[in-house]
Amino acid sequence: MNTPNAAGGDRSRNVSRQPYIRQAGQHQRIAYTGGHELAVILDAAVTAGQLSVIDVHARHGDASPVHVHSRDDEAFLLLDGAMTVWAGDQRSQLQPGGIAFLPRELPHAVRFDMASRALVLSTPAGPQESVFRTAGWDLSQPRPQGWQPAPEVLRRAAGQTASPWPAHHTPWTSDQRAEEPIRRAARQQAD
Repeated sequence: MNTPNAAGGDRSRNVSRQPYIRQAGQHQRIAYTGGHELAVILDAAVTAGQLSVIDVHARHGDASPVHVHSRDDEAFLLLDGAMTVWAGDQRSQLQPGGIAFLPRELPHAVRFDMASRALVLSTPAGPQESVFRTAGWDLSQPRPQGWQPAPEVLRRAAGQTASPWPAHHTPWTSDQRAEEPIRRAARQQAD
């Protein structure tokens, strides 16, 4: 229940929240693009919209297309493996313990360079987890063999959260193919 404050605004975010304690096997698990398997550790419902934390298990070569978040900031904390992050005109490789903070409105993409595990943190909560839940497959149900989200489902899910998703979603096979769309998107943002 939202309670108005003296100024008439919503003070529900200032109300103390209940502790949330869960074990690894209790998180919602979602199959996503490529070989991604995600575990929703914290979501908007638990954190009153403040923070999402997603545990990502990715295969070698799993990647996102160049995209932009318009409503949330995103960070990747690499726990194990290796990944490449394109952010604006920058290309960086992360090793375990490395972090990439990607502020909203910045064109970016990621690629896992080997089997990897990373935490994805998004603030505020909601948009990121919504895309994963809408386009992904809830692993509490048997997954059809060979299941992958259709590109139109990804675009629709991203569109519902105001995060533009490219019309053609293809993970890259080379750095050159990844860097050109980033440069192009960065130039468009600057115009």
